[in-house]
Amino acid sequence: MAQDTESRNRKLVQMDVGAQKDLVAAKSQVETAKSQLLAAKAQVQDAAAAESAAKTQVTYTVVKSPIAGVVAQRYLNVSDSADTTTPIAQVVDLSQVLIEASLPTTQPAKVTVGQTAEVKAKSLPAVTFTGTVHSISPVTDNQGTTVGVRIFCSNPKYDLKEGMPVTALITTAVHPNAMVVPQTALVSDPSDPDKQMVYVFKDGKVNRVPVTTGIVQDGDVEVLSGLTSGETIVSSGAYGVPDGTEVEPQSGPLRENSKVSSTGY
Repeated sequence: MAQDTESRNRKLVQMDVGAQKDLVAAKSQVETAKSQLLAAKAQVQDAAAAESAAKTQVTYTVVKSPIAGVVAQRYLNVSDSADTTTPIAQVVDLSQVLIEASLPTTQPAKVTVGQTAEVKAKSLPAVTFTGTVHSISPVTDNQGTTVGVRIFCSNPKYDLKEGMPVTALITTAVHPNAMVVPQTALVSDPSDPDKQMVYVFKDGKVNRVPVTTGIVQDGDVEVLSGLTSGETIVSSGAYGVPDGTEVEPQSGPLRENSKVSSTGY
């Protein structure tokens, strides 16, 4: 509108029928209108920025978990104040659990990443879970007595809970027809505590026999050398008995589990 007025006054001045002051006033109105337009555009931009900031503030009122899972704990209630340092809830995904296992350094075993592990919990004796070795610590823990092993274990029915104690069995080798004796049958050599012996019963006497042992599992010990399958041994309580001591069974033959046996190990 102001531009139309300016154009009309300009033509009148050129035709010497209009006043110069009217043209100046029209130009002033045009400049004023332009300034008002720029101010209006600036206000629109400010309003858009304010809208964006408001939308951003709204997003802060919605807390989204980075994973899908179950709320295990809630730390804040409705109307409580929250900040960036205060947790609101603990969300866990139990479809797959991470097991922190400890491998004894005294029992040599070649555990490698990718090996299968059988996982059991005392509270679920009839259920066996399948896991996979994910990583093996390069350093020992607990003053050098164990090595940390991490196992990823599938938990489709969510039977395993966070913090639940479990045992993991990793098969590192198979020794078919291994010769085994009860762990309680082993006694230390009086002359060398680092060596082990077993008392063998024969002809009414028990005699010490040095043995070399291998894998220890479920209360049994693998015997690599020193014994012959079928020999009768003292399965427990023989510590301190002199070599060659005469013994007499109190009743009947010795029990079957007091003999050296061969089994898959």
